[in-house]
Amino acid sequence: MFLQYQVKTKALSVVPPSASVISVDSTVGFGTTGTIISGQNRIDYTSKTT
Repeated sequence: MFLQYQVKTKALSVVPPSASVISVDSTVGFGTTGTIISGQNRIDYTSKTT
């Protein structure tokens, strides 16, 4: 996989595997949809709020 650029953020709390919402400190730089890579985990997201 080729990553053109990296945007970083931090989860505001522990995210359980069953979570459908992840609260983060900032979504600046993230597209409306996309994929988050966290360690060995790949999380596809379909929307975001600011």
